[in-house]
Amino acid sequence: MPRPAERLAPPLLVGAVLIAYANALRAPFLFDDAGILESPALHALSWATVRGTTRPLVQLSFALDWALGGANPLGYHVVNVATHCLAALALYGVAARTLGTTATALTIALVWALHPLQTESVTYVVQRAESLSGLFSLVTLYATIRGAAAARPAPWYGAAVAACALGMLCKPVMVTAPLVVLLYDRMFLAGSWGAAWRRRRPLYLGLGATWGILLFLLAGQEHESAATAGFAMRDVSLAEFARSQPGVILRYLRLVVAPYGLVLDYGWPPATGLAVAAPTLALAAGVGGLLYALRARSRLRFLVLAFLITLAPSSSVIPIRDLAFEHRMYLPLAPLAALLVLGGRAAIRRARLGPARERRVAAAAAAIAVAALGALTIDRNHDYRSPRAMWTDVAAKRPANPRAWSNLAQACLAEGRVDDALAAARRALAVDPTYAEAHVHLGRALADRGERREAMAHYAEAIRLKPTSADAHNNWGATLADEQRFAEAEPLYREALRLRPGYAEAMNNLAVAVMQRGAWDEAAALYAEAMRRSPGYAEPHSNLGNLRIRQGRAAEAIAEYERALALRPDYAEVHFNLALALAQQGRGAEARAHAAEALRLRPDLDARVRQAGLSGAR
Repeated sequence: MPRPAERLAPPLLVGAVLIAYANALRAPFLFDDAGILESPALHALSWATVRGTTRPLVQLSFALDWALGGANPLGYHVVNVATHCLAALALYGVAARTLGTTATALTIALVWALHPLQTESVTYVVQRAESLSGLFSLVTLYATIRGAAAARPAPWYGAAVAACALGMLCKPVMVTAPLVVLLYDRMFLAGSWGAAWRRRRPLYLGLGATWGILLFLLAGQEHESAATAGFAMRDVSLAEFARSQPGVILRYLRLVVAPYGLVLDYGWPPATGLAVAAPTLALAAGVGGLLYALRARSRLRFLVLAFLITLAPSSSVIPIRDLAFEHRMYLPLAPLAALLVLGGRAAIRRARLGPARERRVAAAAAAIAVAALGALTIDRNHDYRSPRAMWTDVAAKRPANPRAWSNLAQACLAEGRVDDALAAARRALAVDPTYAEAHVHLGRALADRGERREAMAHYAEAIRLKPTSADAHNNWGATLADEQRFAEAEPLYREALRLRPGYAEAMNNLAVAVMQRGAWDEAAALYAEAMRRSPGYAEPHSNLGNLRIRQGRAAEAIAEYERALALRPDYAEVHFNLALALAQQGRGAEARAHAAEALRLRPDLDARVRQAGLSGAR
């Protein structure tokens, strides 16, 4: 029967994680999370959901989230936090079974689960791939350990293979799981490679077979780290990537022991010269020296080797466009957390305080460390409260990263902070004048200020630098449309859609342009497709309402305006248009209520309200 401490450890661990991540549940979707909102494949459970991806199980989980809660980010965050809780429990199980002590195992799991370095894998929704693959890696190892001690090991070994197979459906970094299991078996269970193979041959054949799943998923697929909507990565060569990784790994290690200065997007430049040699020598000396010092301590050597193995897929010589991202430390942090806790315990024992005092000091040190890590995680999650808050943080910490300033400009534009957007976009171009996305955002900010000629010059420059920029084509078209030059805007919208076929904003803008030349059926079809592509997008509903008014179909227009307001209640223009449509239907009281709301949101609509005969709304 489990002792009281053993029964209390799991709920204590889960409770601590829930406290640390409670404020993460309120975070909005950020950056690459937009892919969840814009991908029709994730809005229905179908074969398209899992086709053409190296992460089908992750895609399926997003589709289930959408089916249950649509575009509300709360459900997605709940799943991410729940995944992290399960992974923490699995790590606790591995540590407890290995060490035979509840207190140390719980401390290791708490340090790992509450470390702020984990926030990028948990709070940033799209990084669920990292936490899910980490969960299945830990479950694979835990089931193997249980099977080795069981009278009937087959069910546990079957569970290990099943967990490994599920992990392969989450992210290719799962490739390391069978290797870590084999290493653990060699050092803790069998005592030699040959004995591990003889005792558990069916297990290793099963685990090896799961690599076939990964090979199948990778066949013909673009690499998982292709440039994304939020980060616009450039290609890097194998040499650039390899020579930069020692410095990146040293940064990760510093964050493990001193977790301040976390950054969502480093914009890490390829290393050259001394920036290659010094970190490489330091890392080689550190790892080599540690392995030599631990040559007689197989448990601790396992932790060092497990760290190197689990980090290898994303920090070795495999070129990935983004040189440094903190979510890559999700699973590799586990052996380091164990190494820190065990090292701290050993240091306390060397002080020769006596058994009772030693336990008290160890408990106090663990409590202080865990509380500090939890507080830092809560504080870090606060940075996820909005895109502007996050990119302000990134730009402050990495001022030489043009992507940070460019994305800050984009975030400011989304909040209507045009002057701040101008300043941020210009800062990005001061760092890198060839950064096409910054030209796009600067053009948008200038257009919002009415400086359309200057805006179009920046769009043209963005297209010169990056001919595949769908945003530059779309925004240029929108600026022309502001001047009523719809015929000139239309080909730009069509090019944007050719470059990005699912681009809902370009579909909506193209529909407006074709509506101006009387192609109403084509416009209605484009609005419908934009709605399908982006169900949380209010503008197509508003514009379709305008089209229905032109067609004399006021009842249908009212329904579309109401749908637009359900998605965006503060849309003043739609409140005004709805008021006009309701007045046409003789629904005067409702019309005046919506006119009043339009005036509350935008007092500058007063003249239009009076002209429409709705001035009694006040």
